Amino acid sequence: MQDCKIAVVRSADGQVTAFANVIPEYQLNEITIDMMRRRQNVENGTMDFLFVSLFQHCKKQGYDSLNLGLSALSGIGRCKQSPRLEKAVRYLYSHLNQFYNFQGLHAYKEKFYPSWEPRYLIYPSWFALPDVVVALVRADSGDRLLDYLKPTGG
Repeated sequence: MQDCKIAVVRSADGQVTAFANVIPEYQLNEITIDMMRRRQNVENGTMDFLFVSLFQHCKKQGYDSLNLGLSALSGIGRCKQSPRLEKAVRYLYSHLNQFYNFQGLHAYKEKFYPSWEPRYLIYPSWFALPDVVVALVRADSGDRLLDYLKPTGG
């Protein structure tokens, strides 16, 4: 985070309400979003404003595209021919949503009509898959996995 540019949205009093860090992909003339976050109680449309502003900024800077990043596990186990292991991971994908909003993040990115490209995950054995899923969540959450396990509400 210290070595990349960060796009921010500030409230009227100057408080950062949302951000996304961006990383240039020099070979592709592309900017990639690595992490995006917003405060819980921000105005509706704040993240949309952030992304539209980023799209406009990148276009003015001469970039060909803006990469919204991965949508972890979104396509796994969808086909009837998918191995049972992939279907099990699909089940986890659907039910881990309470801890990490995989589906919501995918739906958010989808509204910008991205060009999705498949990415593959190689793992040593199916015994390693729970650890792999936890590692994915930890990597995408900035290693704040325990925040997802805390009870919400008062």
